[in-house]
Amino acid sequence: YRRFSRCNESRQSKEPEHTWAVIVMLAREFVVSGLRMLAAEKGQVIAAGMLGKIKTNIQFFMIILLLVFGENTHIAFVVINQIAIYLSVIFSLWSGIDYVVKGKDIILESK
Repeated sequence: YRRFSRCNESRQSKEPEHTWAVIVMLAREFVVSGLRMLAAEKGQVIAAGMLGKIKTNIQFFMIILLLVFGENTHIAFVVINQIAIYLSVIFSLWSGIDYVVKGKDIILESK
């Protein structure tokens, strides 16, 4: 029983801690892509805003940090990775809301 418990504990510690962050970021991408498709059907274009560009750069930075320092347990790297993840989520939500606000007329017209 002990051997199984240790094995199970080590497996659990390697599971992703920030699954919620991935879900938020992917949900934003689905919403924005759906809105873009809706706009395209109506022959309209919603230009990419500065927030979306900032979000993309922060996500690139986050991915690089996680790939390079993801397994490092030094507190400085853990904190930097956490900050990058939270910034990515914040800018994903912020830019997604901005995009929906810009496209609210398209959404309302489709009803």
